[in-house]
This record gives sequence, C-alpha cells and structure tokens, in this order.
Amino acid sequence: MSDQAHPISNPLDALRRRQLALWLIAAPLLMVAGWWALGPTPPAPSILDPPPVEAAAPPGTKLNSEVQDRAIDPAVFAINLWSPPPKAEEAVAQAPAQPAPPAPLNIQLIGIITEVEDGREILKAALYDSDDDRLLIVADGERVRDQIVRVLGGVSGVVELTDGVATRRLFLRPEVAGGAG
Repeated sequence: MSDQAHPISNPLDALRRRQLALWLIAAPLLMVAGWWALGPTPPAPSILDPPPVEAAAPPGTKLNSEVQDRAIDPAVFAINLWSPPPKAEEAVAQAPAQPAPPAPLNIQLIGIITEVEDGREILKAALYDSDDDRLLIVADGERVRDQIVRVLGGVSGVVELTDGVATRRLFLRPEVAGGAG
C-alpha cells in the first residue's frame, strides 16, 4: 500500500488542513464583522435638529409642509401628567371625623339579688363601678353609664349591658360560661 492510495492517512495532518481551511474562511469574516461593529458610523439625523432653512420666509407667508409638521404645538403640553399628593393638613381636613371609641366599661358583677316586692320576686344585680369606686344595685331596665341593664340570672348569674350598638355580658361564675377559671 502506498501513501497516495490513502490521502488521509495521518489524522494530525488532516486536522491541520481543516484548521487552515477554517482560518482562511473565518479570518476575513471576523475582520468584516469587526469593521462593521467598531468602524466609524455616519451621524444619524436627530429629531431635535432644526430643519434646514432654504431662505428666510417673509412674515405672513405660509411655511412648507415639512416645517409645519415639525412646529411645536403648545397644546400637547397642557395636560397634567402627575398630580402631587395632598398635603397632610388637607388630608386630615378631608377625612371624616371618626367617632371616639367608647370608654372601657369598668364594671364587675358582684352578685344577683332576689328581692320580693308585692308578692313578686325581682332580680337585681349588684355591680361594682371601679371608676367611681361605688357599689350599685340595679334592676332590670335601669341605666348605668348609658348602658341598659338586663338581669338574666340563671346558673352562672348573667347580666347584659347594652348601649344600642354592642352588648356586653357579665358572668358571676365565668367557669360555668366557658371562661378560664
């Protein structure tokens, strides 16, 4: 067998030939791409550049259509694109006044009293007002600090205080009502 029968007998020679062919094709392409990317470019016309003026037009004459198209229309800038937020004083003045939360009701149920009047048993509640430091004995339907008292009695001794909006329950024995005890 001769070397001419097998032109690609040495793999290293074949690799060198392929690399040479690749560089002969790729080098000019890389140079063109580099010149295109890094080479000087002609200046692009800007929108802000004034249009070329051929001759000064006398006042009162109509401008050509290209110059009229580039004329600034002040009505374009007449729109508010952003409104500043209101100042803190204005925001407070505009906000509706919230009703003050009710003062905490510091009343404790001390006991349920059964009184007999005209042969009827009437339930009354003994309440301790810690704000005024006094003991109150009230019947069903009476008022204590804008609260209507309703004495329910029962096993746990329940009294309801209602102001028309919310109802609060006072228990004589909280462990019977499900509270911690």
